[in-house]
Amino acid sequence: SYVAFHMTSLEDEELHLTLGCYFKFDQLHFNQLRFPNNQPATQSIENEAKQFIQQVNQYLIWDFKAPKVQ
Repeated sequence: SYVAFHMTSLEDEELHLTLGCYFKFDQLHFNQLRFPNNQPATQSIENEAKQFIQQVNQYLIWDFKAPKVQ
């Protein structure tokens, strides 16, 4: 599966990026981070995105199974 996030910088609200991740083994895995013109992000911005992915993987529980009926 593939997951994409639309990201905006807190310091510059005009700075928009798309973060693409593979979703496998119940974890997000970084694939790419691009500006709207398809240019790759700088290494420092990419590192922040990877930190975001680590936080999401650590704190969220992914449960895509259908809810059980009781």
